[in-house]
Order: sequence, then C-alpha cells, then structure tokens
Amino acid sequence: MGLPPPAAANPPKVLKALRAVLPKDLPILPVGSITPDNMADYWVAGANGFGIGSSLYKPDMTAARVAENAQRWAAAWAQT
Repeated sequence: MGLPPPAAANPPKVLKALRAVLPKDLPILPVGSITPDNMADYWVAGANGFGIGSSLYKPDMTAARVAENAQRWAAAWAQT
C-alpha cells in the first residue's frame, strides 16, 4: 500500500465521509497542504491533529519568518 495523497487531494468532506465508516478511535492526521487557514475545516471534519511542514518552515526562511509562521499556527490552533 502506498502513501496517502496530501490533504489537498482529500478535502474535509472526504475526511468527514471516511470518519463515518472508520473506527472512532483511529487517529487521522492530515498532511500536505494543511495551513492555518484550512486547519479548522479539517478539525471539524474529524482530524485528530496535523502534519505540517513547509507552511511552517523552509530552508531559505529567516528565523523571524519562521517565528511569524509559528505565531499564525498557534493563533489558528487557539481558534479551533
């Protein structure tokens, strides 16, 4: 079995449909294309957490930019 496609290929409505048939205690952590702007939609659809990467950090970013991104993530999580 291959790796699942990123969240962009499976919008929140797909996650919600999967939640209806998967075991309730099965953790689902969407990855790929998760952003502070769409995280809440996945949470409401049944995500248990998220895998984040380039929306938080990329090798060419300054420490200040990473800090800004982290603050955006923290603020989005606080509203979720």
